[in-house]
Amino acid sequence: MAGPAIRNHKKDRSIARRLSVSLMITVGIVSLMTVGPIYYQQAQKNKKELEQKADDIIAYQIGVLAKPLWDLDRQATRIVGETIAQNELVARLIIKDYFGRVAFSYENPDLSGSIDRSAEVLHHNDFVGDVFVSLTDKYWRSKNHNLLTSFVITIFFILFALTLVSGLLVRTYLRKPLDRLNAMVGAYASGEFEGIDSYQPYTEFKPFTQVLDKMARQIVGQLKDVATAEEKYRSIFENAIEGMFQSSPEGRYYSVNPAMAELLGYASPVELLSSITDIATQTYVSTDDRRRFNRLLEQQGRVIEFETELRRKDGTVISVAISARAVRDAGGATLYYEGYLVDITRRKKAIEALHQTTEQLALLLESLPIVAYTARAGGDFGITYVSNSIEEITGYPPESFTGDATFWADHLSAEDCRRVVEELPILLDKGRHRSEYRFRTADGSYRWFDDTRRLVHSPNGSSSHIAGTWRDVTEEKRLRSEADYRLQQVVMADKLASLGQVVAGVAHEVCNPNSFIACNVPILEETWRIFTPILDEFVEQNPEWRYRSHSIHELRQDMVQTIGHIKIGSDRINRIVSHLKDFVRTDEGIPPRLISINEVVESAFTIVGAQARKSVAAIEISLQPDLPSVPGYFQKLEQVFTNLVVNALHAMPDKSRGRLIIRTGYLAQHGAVILQIEDNGAGMEPETVERIFEPFFTLRRDSGGTGLGLSVSYNLVQEHNGVIGVLSRPAMGSRFTVFLPVAAETRLDLRPAMLCLHRDPDFTGELVSYFAETGETLHVLNDSSGCFEFIEQHPEIDILLIDNATLLPTNGARFLADLSARFPLLTRILSGSDAGIEGLRQNDYLVQAPFQVSELKKILERTARQRL
Repeated sequence: MAGPAIRNHKKDRSIARRLSVSLMITVGIVSLMTVGPIYYQQAQKNKKELEQKADDIIAYQIGVLAKPLWDLDRQATRIVGETIAQNELVARLIIKDYFGRVAFSYENPDLSGSIDRSAEVLHHNDFVGDVFVSLTDKYWRSKNHNLLTSFVITIFFILFALTLVSGLLVRTYLRKPLDRLNAMVGAYASGEFEGIDSYQPYTEFKPFTQVLDKMARQIVGQLKDVATAEEKYRSIFENAIEGMFQSSPEGRYYSVNPAMAELLGYASPVELLSSITDIATQTYVSTDDRRRFNRLLEQQGRVIEFETELRRKDGTVISVAISARAVRDAGGATLYYEGYLVDITRRKKAIEALHQTTEQLALLLESLPIVAYTARAGGDFGITYVSNSIEEITGYPPESFTGDATFWADHLSAEDCRRVVEELPILLDKGRHRSEYRFRTADGSYRWFDDTRRLVHSPNGSSSHIAGTWRDVTEEKRLRSEADYRLQQVVMADKLASLGQVVAGVAHEVCNPNSFIACNVPILEETWRIFTPILDEFVEQNPEWRYRSHSIHELRQDMVQTIGHIKIGSDRINRIVSHLKDFVRTDEGIPPRLISINEVVESAFTIVGAQARKSVAAIEISLQPDLPSVPGYFQKLEQVFTNLVVNALHAMPDKSRGRLIIRTGYLAQHGAVILQIEDNGAGMEPETVERIFEPFFTLRRDSGGTGLGLSVSYNLVQEHNGVIGVLSRPAMGSRFTVFLPVAAETRLDLRPAMLCLHRDPDFTGELVSYFAETGETLHVLNDSSGCFEFIEQHPEIDILLIDNATLLPTNGARFLADLSARFPLLTRILSGSDAGIEGLRQNDYLVQAPFQVSELKKILERTARQRL
């Protein structure tokens, strides 16, 4: 409080001094306003007198010189000029003749001109000369200064006299009323509001006296109100059912109410105050709670429902909730704590019982193979509760569902979301609903949920909330799908068995007439040889003979060709029938044997070759000779090849430009034989590639597709410990590659790979480090000469990174053209300038140098890789 008092003292001012200063300033301003115009008029008068003297001198000169200067000798002119120059006001004088020559000149160096006058001298209206005179203002300014000094002295004496008079008057007529006011204020400040004489004889101070008197009456009334309120609050304090207290930070009670004493087991507040001298040790079960309570009050200033345990007088322990605040002085120091406490022992026991019940229910729910949940009945239908078992199924904690109203709907599959959300209002009408949908889990996979929900009504009949259960039926769906798949396989197997029997019967029926044809072809050849000499003799006798414009010689040649065609056709029928019999023969019960992939291709192509030639314009078959044999089943591998070829033929939108490529080869680094079927058909989107081997997945459902061909092929390849890969680019085509190990015990571990053609060791080193971190495969070549052979030996390569600035300086366009022709489905990333590079395709990327690994990461993220 010392600081504010000192500041108020510094601001004290004297009324008398302020009135005196105000009066002096007022008189000074009035004096200046009065004397200023007088001084200005006198100064102007003096200035005009000086100007008049200048005019008189000029007039005198003109009068004297009002005849031609040549009529006056120079002596006369000089005498006239010196006479004028003797005037103390003349600072400069110049007289010029008719020709502009200076006849007389005078200048006083101690004076400076202020009033200048000049005139032409005329004689009978004829110009005869010039006169110029300059008068000083020295004496004029001196006269003005003396006048100003007299005015200032006069004003000073007036102000001095007024100051004395005003000070005397103010002290005489202000002190008495002010002393009276001070007496009244002093009495009020000391608390004396009664018997104070408030009469004020001075009219100017009566308003102040009246205000003070009114304030005194108000204070008296407020004191009475305070006394009433104090009595009321004392009654509340004494009769409250909550325990109220005031205590010191050190741990002693200042005051407590009866409820507080009763709560702690004491007969009266007096007994409690006298018995408890240290709150922390005598009352608190845990002294740490008391220290924490004090710390919270000091830091926050208040505490709401601080829960702790207190010890009663008899030693029993009760649970209480304390709410209190810290009372501080003006300097911020804590004076005491005040607050109240409530016995919550029963509430704590009830909460513990509720917690036990909740935990038992939670354990019961978690033990069940379901997820319980509740949701709002309307609006956004947001989830309000989910059992903990949801995290085990989806990987998301319950808070993810309850914290975001759209979380559940956002994780529904795109195919199910609209249907499920539109079905939610149906629940409000029917009260119950059940639906199945797919839910996206934390790892990105989808789980099938069986959602059963019902509407729960509040006691007044209105809709309260939704309660339901989610049941993970993914495994059931999978088992059901597998059962359907097995059923389809059984049906298909039965159809194939029936078809095999039909084919066997057809083959037998075809074989009989073909045997008749084959047996009669030699007889027909022998008969024709017998008839040939007879025909030759007939031709000699009848050289002009014709049959339908054909000669006998032409007919004889046609007959030979016809017999040869019959023989070739019969042999081909025998081969096809033999392959059909082999194709429908099952491998069940037969152990695996060493198989030649080239023989499998040749045998199966005999059956599908005709369909292939009808569906595409060009077929290229490249079978590497002397391939190692692979252990397996001939007919099953035939079926794989047939399915892949038929699938490629169905992908051809335009027969005129369709191309089918069939290759076989041996990969020494993997110890495996490969079979590749590549087409330039419609290709597939990445989403389709991901599901291409799923049972019953097909894009040709309307045209008779069953979705089993590729799924069966996938399973048959796995049965041979092989790997099947698919690389597809939309609108460019697809390539299926079957990897079959030469050794039965070999397990192939193949991953999509990238080939880098780059000579910069720093860049390739950084690239190798990046691929080592991601676990992907990277091959590096610093020369493009053996690039094509390397890609053929590594069919898992699906991306090619080329530094065309260093590897393709002259033949870049030719290299890329050959690369596109041999490997059209590879994604090419060209690093450097695009100068001279033509024919960039939709799956090519051109990146300007210098190429950063961060750019490669972005390209790899949006590029569909080969699925192996």
